[in-house]
Amino acid sequence: MTDYELVPARAENYAKAERGFDEIRYIVVHYTANRNDTARGNCRYFQNTITKTSGHFFVDGKEIVQSVPLDHAAWHCGGKIIPGTDGGKFYGKCTNTNSISVELCGTGCTGTEILPSEATVEMAVALVKELMEVFGIPAENVIRHYDVTGKLCPAYWVDETRWNEEFKSKLVPPVYFNGIGISDGRVYLVADGIVKKVLADTNE
Repeated sequence: MTDYELVPARAENYAKAERGFDEIRYIVVHYTANRNDTARGNCRYFQNTITKTSGHFFVDGKEIVQSVPLDHAAWHCGGKIIPGTDGGKFYGKCTNTNSISVELCGTGCTGTEILPSEATVEMAVALVKELMEVFGIPAENVIRHYDVTGKLCPAYWVDETRWNEEFKSKLVPPVYFNGIGISDGRVYLVADGIVKKVLADTNE
């Protein structure tokens, strides 16, 4: 596991009791709901302010900073389920105690919408994939805060299609069949399950 810099949250903001790593079952993706904020700035806020809330990691596209040690539960997805949404499918299953929180900063805001930059998403994907490998967490257990309580978080990924296309699909390698394969905006020529040539790239 990468040794990320720890800017520790105040002790009042997370669980004092230690937990075993074998208890960790889920990774919960959040957004900070702030505009043009930084990972380090968020960590310093939780270090200096009693909020009774917290997150394990903050990501801003330039760095990943840790706020709560992984052997302690952060207070990030507790509370009652919010009525009136289609979220909350993991309510009662995913808890603060059995999950890790990853918070994306609002580094790609356009207009009135709070968004992460591409670099922030890429770094968050890499972090989540590392956590999946270290703790043996399957992709189906990488969920949104929205999936736990129905809170509109991350607001830009409440839409299921957008969540899958912009984040969830990046956690697992694409499966190719002989012929033509399509992934991440690229069209591939595939033979014997191996990518032989990139035929087109819509990202260029």
